[in-house]
Amino acid sequence: MPSGITFNMRIFYRVDARVMKNNLCNVSLIVEDFPDDTMVVSIPSWVPGSYVIRDYGRLIRNVNARTPEGFRLGIKKRDKGSWIIDKGANSSVIFEYSVFTGDLIPQMNHINDDHAYLLGAALFVYIERYREQSSEIEILHPDGTRLITSLDNSGDERYHANNYDSLADSVIEIGKPQTMEFSVDDHSHQIVFCGFDDSDIIKKVAIDAERIVKATRQIFGSIPYKRYTFFIHVVDGGVGHGHEHSSSSSIVVGRDLLYGEGFQRFLSVLAHEFFHVYNVKRIKPIELELFDYGRENYTEMLWFSEGFTTYYADLILFRAGLISQTDYLMNLAELLRIYELIPGRNRISASSSSFDAWIRLYKPSPDDFNTYVSYYLKGAIIATMMNARIVLDSGAKYSLDDFMLELWNRYRKDGRGITEQDQLSVLRELTGNDYTEFFDKYVHGTHELNIQKELGRVGLSIKAEYSDENGSENAQRSSGILLKRNGDKFIVVTCISGFPAYGSGISPGDKIRSLNGKPFSERNTFPISKMGNRDLFFDRIVDASSKEFKIQIERFGSVKTYRIKGSLAVPIRYSLKFEGVDSEKTIFNRFLRGHLLDRML
Repeated sequence: MPSGITFNMRIFYRVDARVMKNNLCNVSLIVEDFPDDTMVVSIPSWVPGSYVIRDYGRLIRNVNARTPEGFRLGIKKRDKGSWIIDKGANSSVIFEYSVFTGDLIPQMNHINDDHAYLLGAALFVYIERYREQSSEIEILHPDGTRLITSLDNSGDERYHANNYDSLADSVIEIGKPQTMEFSVDDHSHQIVFCGFDDSDIIKKVAIDAERIVKATRQIFGSIPYKRYTFFIHVVDGGVGHGHEHSSSSSIVVGRDLLYGEGFQRFLSVLAHEFFHVYNVKRIKPIELELFDYGRENYTEMLWFSEGFTTYYADLILFRAGLISQTDYLMNLAELLRIYELIPGRNRISASSSSFDAWIRLYKPSPDDFNTYVSYYLKGAIIATMMNARIVLDSGAKYSLDDFMLELWNRYRKDGRGITEQDQLSVLRELTGNDYTEFFDKYVHGTHELNIQKELGRVGLSIKAEYSDENGSENAQRSSGILLKRNGDKFIVVTCISGFPAYGSGISPGDKIRSLNGKPFSERNTFPISKMGNRDLFFDRIVDASSKEFKIQIERFGSVKTYRIKGSLAVPIRYSLKFEGVDSEKTIFNRFLRGHLLDRML
């Protein structure tokens, strides 16, 4: 809202989802006492928390503008997601449109005749220059369905948003979900399961979510919302995907992950999204303090916002008693193993990886494995190293928890976004040391992250293991061809630099037909990771004694044979164990338990 101007403009939205067919949702924006001659309304191009342009304007249909009396107003499309309304002398305007809903992912709207999942940024337009104006929302839904939303209820089935940012951050679910509730510090929490009715699993998730909330609250000391909702959509297949909001999170999870060993991966996603309540929804880079919904919002600090959140997800599971110390160290070791398999880790800095999120992380190229590394992954490794340094530099008085807590206290004091200088200032206060060189080398530079040395200082040793459970050291040897599965075929993603296949001529998109004259099958592969993304594979060389082998590929209907000289061993696992002396146990325990250690002493 322009400063210094006072008026009685009222903004009201009506969402009509009573007919949940044809994948359409009808929305009306009703504006009373609008002060300007021309009104510009826009739909965001992206949603905060997911750094890719989605162009929600492409899903807008049936646009119309009129007065409350039904007089049609002139309307012209300004760009891909904005419309100019010529309201003339009329003080009130109704802007009507339909939204075509897409895939069931947390960053899109989704409607079928079973339910509606609606995301504020993908559903509601805003009036340019008046995003700070509050609004009222009415949501119409079919009889016999429940409506659950993160919006504040203002009574009489109406909802309220203090400004457009709050509205864009909202989530609406309509259907017949299964729910459970719990309370932490008199703050209500709700688990909302859609497409799933296993009461035992739902109860377990509610119990575990409560422990995650408490373990996270232990770091920050307070809860910043009135109520919180976990929206969980269960689908067939796929890994867990989530999206954070200020007082809710949206997670889409494969049904299989809710059972067996996959359940821990699901809990890790849940803990990650909840940690964002503090880190990025409130402790946010200063570049994301005020959103520009029409274009990319660049920042070099996603290594912190996402990477540190990734680091804390499993740590919180450990502190909440949901995984053992052994399992936690195993998960951290696997994170380190994957990181060191990616040549791109030394080709791009953490800050540049963050800046390029809009064009690289969500829009990968075949050579990204060699030239790029995710700020989620590199940021998590930096968090690990920084935790070790803070503990050591402070004489085991402080840990990364204190770093996060101080940033949280600064946010609560002035609500301002943070800068790198804020981070360096906090580190200096906690340790007495200047971390500028650390940032220059590991955040802005491409120096190898010396994880072995940093963790060794807190008593942890890392060992690469090459033997499988049968003692075979040839279990994972590869020429370095990265593959993805397509039915029963394996398609080349890229060849990894430093391995024998790199530079051989084998190219992205090639289909592998045979290895040394025998049909290529799943036995000739092994997954990059036993956690996370299991859809990427290395080629596996079974006969490691061979100095040369032949790989036959198919490309555009033609068959070619390549000769590859040799193979390299790929670690099956990293082991991460405390092997320090007794005097280092306090250091290790502070590193692992942070604030929790003070309560245990």
